[in-house]
Amino acid sequence: MTNLLKRRGTEMIAQMAWRYLEGEPEENLPKLLKFIESVDMAESSKDIREKIQEILITKESPWYEYLLSFWQDIDTSVFRRFFNTCILNAYLARKKKEVEQDCTIPWLIRVNNTCEETIRKGKLSGTYVYCFTQKPNSKKTDKDALIALCLAHPDCAFFAPFSDGAIDEAFASQILSVQNLYPVVKADDGHTLKLLREKRLLFGLLDASGVDALVATGAKFIWSCTEDTRPCHPLDMGRESGEPSV
Repeated sequence: MTNLLKRRGTEMIAQMAWRYLEGEPEENLPKLLKFIESVDMAESSKDIREKIQEILITKESPWYEYLLSFWQDIDTSVFRRFFNTCILNAYLARKKKEVEQDCTIPWLIRVNNTCEETIRKGKLSGTYVYCFTQKPNSKKTDKDALIALCLAHPDCAFFAPFSDGAIDEAFASQILSVQNLYPVVKADDGHTLKLLREKRLLFGLLDASGVDALVATGAKFIWSCTEDTRPCHPLDMGRESGEPSV
């Protein structure tokens, strides 16, 4: 019963937050930030809220164009799922749980393509973001395994690097359908970039640098190939171990 109440509470917050996301971002983003502040008892979102507020005030920058591109470039259902999994679940809910349990919960867990048990245990601990360590190739079985995991865990976000040409139109349509798989591709893989943009998917770049590359390609994050290979949000949401940073 307790878990059910918590889940309903999260769902209610998600529904209320989405009301602000559905309209004009320039008008509603300040309202959304105030709403998030009101429900963020752990004050975990303070840094990111302040950075977004600064971007909204200083409009003459690539960051402003980048921020608005989430509304302009991404399919509404994909954007909504991203907000629920990466912001509400992986960030706010996790931070709240850290305060309640006086512990550190990883923002992200690296997994291979056969990781059902790892994901199940990770969710129980409070982790909702997973990065695949191996590049799926063009084999249908590999792609089917990824899609199956996404369908089994709609409350999680999955990031996966792909080799050139591994994403065809049929698989891109599957990514659009599940909504919570975010591919990472090379900045010079023009064919794949075009396909991902046409499908209005949320995707990242492998080893790119700076917001200009994001704006130019339509990507929304950068995959940093460091020792622990993790996706990096350009707004630098945190400096804790396992959290995105630039």
